[in-house]
Amino acid sequence: SDGEGTWYDADTRTLNIRGSVTKQDWKDDFSKIPVWGDSKEIEMYKTAKKDYDKLISEGKPVDRVVGHSLGGSVALQLQKDEDIPF
Repeated sequence: SDGEGTWYDADTRTLNIRGSVTKQDWKDDFSKIPVWGDSKEIEMYKTAKKDYDKLISEGKPVDRVVGHSLGGSVALQLQKDEDIPF
């Protein structure tokens, strides 16, 4: 695991983001995704963004970002924000 709730697959250059696990995740899933708020404000997004930035700074390319449940919404937002191809 590269970070809390994310892991990186070097073979496929994929950053994986976990799904909803904690009570806060479920609250964020319901209250902020997809139409009630900004996914950049949720803790999972902040963690994924930090882990993404760390991978890039270490020279590890990220061509794909995927996630399940709340992680899927976070993955889509990160893909859009960072212009990740897949």
